[in-house]
Amino acid sequence: MIRRFSTAVLFFFILLSASTAAFPQVQPAAQKQFTPEPEPLADADDYSFTPTRITLGSTTWIQPHFFAAGGISSGLTWDETKDTRSDGYWSKEAYLKNGRIGLRGQIVKNLSFFIQSDDLSVQTSYKNGFNYEFGEKSNMLYTKDAYIKYAPFNAFQIYAGLLTIPLNRGNIVSDATLLGTEQTAMKSIYGSYSNSGRDAGLMFRGFLFKSILEYRLGVFRGLGKETEDGITRNKHNIPRFSGRVQISAADPETGYFNSENYLGKKSIFGISAGIDYQPDVFGKKNKDYIAWSVDVPLEIRMQGMMVLSGQVGFINAIHCPDQEKNIYTSFFGFQSQVGVLLGDSFQPVAKYTYRNTENPGKQYKTISAGCNYFFDGHKTALKANIDIPIGKNFDYSNQLKGTIQAQVYF
Repeated sequence: MIRRFSTAVLFFFILLSASTAAFPQVQPAAQKQFTPEPEPLADADDYSFTPTRITLGSTTWIQPHFFAAGGISSGLTWDETKDTRSDGYWSKEAYLKNGRIGLRGQIVKNLSFFIQSDDLSVQTSYKNGFNYEFGEKSNMLYTKDAYIKYAPFNAFQIYAGLLTIPLNRGNIVSDATLLGTEQTAMKSIYGSYSNSGRDAGLMFRGFLFKSILEYRLGVFRGLGKETEDGITRNKHNIPRFSGRVQISAADPETGYFNSENYLGKKSIFGISAGIDYQPDVFGKKNKDYIAWSVDVPLEIRMQGMMVLSGQVGFINAIHCPDQEKNIYTSFFGFQSQVGVLLGDSFQPVAKYTYRNTENPGKQYKTISAGCNYFFDGHKTALKANIDIPIGKNFDYSNQLKGTIQAQVYF
């Protein structure tokens, strides 16, 4: 039912946006030109930069977006099936990833949309000075986000389409505003039916008590009724439920995507808790999947030109299939990271990550250090990072790794 509803909603959005573009309201010529500095909007990443808006009518406009990151990395690599760390070599890779094209717009007052593609990725690997691999790394263009939003009030907004699961902060952070080079390891791992923690569904969102409290509550497709090896999962075809509540003691985070790094444009201090649940989807005994998380974001301006940014959070999940349809009996992750912006350009960053999985049983502890240089905020930036394994994952391949990465975002 949710799948049919989401398909109908997206079809409605396509028809409505096409008809709006074909029959724009008649306005004076000056209003049809590019507007370089539109009013800040909650979904327009106004903390990062002000994107170009193309005005089509008094209440109708569109904003194109583009994001890409590329770089080089080197890691200590070996074949874990037959080799040990002593057999490792330093791999070298050049890559392009996150080639995204997005379109954001407003159809009529209080009704807007966003659609974004992803996964234009190319990777080249070298060994002993020779290029031994060149090709597309999972390079299949797909729709990453696609939703319509109806917002009659700040306290009550409705989203429908392909949405981010609001389990934890890692799921709803923009990749263009990360503290480091990679997305947090705290993302939802229950995703054998969707990409990057997205799922089709319906979500309610709002801000209460002068925007001190934000809620996101949604019902999603999840894993449908499925029979495999004679075992039927989700016999009653019950959907997936997910929700998140955040209390902010400073500025509210009004964008659909949050940021790990507001570059001093906002003061952030809060605490959030999330939950994700679907019954009857795990293993031969059809156990219930459930995950919960807690996150604490922070961003404050210190003395002089210094800005302190950081987050602490954990996620715990039981009975969940992962991206490759292996089953995790349990998953626990903890992460803390901090960055100090000096002036408007230079930012040292440090991070600690812990992950523990069962079936398969592996434990990862990693310390990361790096720095960011912002030429023009998040629009153009250069980032460097090194991951240093400690504990048991010191003996896992490709855990010791260094990366230099550039990004463009407009």
